[in-house]
Amino acid sequence: MGSDNQTREVDELAAAPRSVLRGLARLGVDGRAVLSALDPGTREALCGEPKPQHLRALWQAAVESSGEPALGIRLAEVSLTSPRAVAAGRLVSSSATLGEGLLHSMRLSRLADSSLEVSLHTDGEWASVAIAPVQASFVHGEVIEMLLAVGVLGARALTRGMFSPVEVCLSGDPPRDTRHHERVFQAPCRFGGVRNACYFDSALLNLPLHRADRDLNRKLVGEARERLGAATETDFPRRVRSAIARELAQGDASCQRIADRMGMHPRALSRRLRDHDISFRDLLQSVRQELAERLLREPGARVAQVALRLGYGEKSSFNRAFKEWSGCSPETYRRRVRTTGSRVARD
Repeated sequence: MGSDNQTREVDELAAAPRSVLRGLARLGVDGRAVLSALDPGTREALCGEPKPQHLRALWQAAVESSGEPALGIRLAEVSLTSPRAVAAGRLVSSSATLGEGLLHSMRLSRLADSSLEVSLHTDGEWASVAIAPVQASFVHGEVIEMLLAVGVLGARALTRGMFSPVEVCLSGDPPRDTRHHERVFQAPCRFGGVRNACYFDSALLNLPLHRADRDLNRKLVGEARERLGAATETDFPRRVRSAIARELAQGDASCQRIADRMGMHPRALSRRLRDHDISFRDLLQSVRQELAERLLREPGARVAQVALRLGYGEKSSFNRAFKEWSGCSPETYRRRVRTTGSRVARD
């Protein structure tokens, strides 16, 4: 009976959290324990359209509830056989070479998850695939480790074992037990770095894939382009929001900078946003407000540092903007959330 209840609870979740819990179940992790560790608001969000922060909370609950090491790495080993992974893998596996397959994989990642950015870099004899969260605080480190492991395991399978990394770098702290990392990556793992990336000999990009199928690949590429085109247009404001959040971390989120990053003229960017009844200024302010409230809730947050982080030259300018958003000063907001643990209502 308990098993039936757990199945019903998992079936009520949206696709992404349902997939996570079913994968964890294969590792012997109790889904009920994970869900019960979440607050009611997060559990409700996971049944609808969960945001990245809700999925991050789910992963954190899984780590804390299970006490198991390297959940992301171990989940990668069982997720390769899931129907979703198999369907997405058809486009990659039908490619002629590993490099072509990686490019297709990166395009598919834009459809699957806008909270992450996957990129391929080549520099002479070395190449790397890097995964970076658009907003680091919304993506759990186990997710990034899982995706890198899926990539390595998939590349190894499609090249009949000929793909081998020379090094894997992870930004998280080193775990007490690295045996799962060493078993899956079969390469030195460095922790505490600034990037999450897998490094390998660039010559491996030319490796032929043993399941290559030119006709099937052409068909699947056409279908993927149609889906990507539709998603790109529908989600254009979200893509701009993601770019703004990313560039704010670098200190420049001007319209010119965002347009350059997206390969557009600033006027074209503004025109596309007007088609969605929103302006660049409104998006910038929305992202700043969201980040400001999150940063001010962090222990030890200083208003001057938050203002600088969000691109304000003066603290007074940030104070005025924040009061317009929230109806109170940043200091008042910070004091209230520390007292009540909730968002601040307008005065």
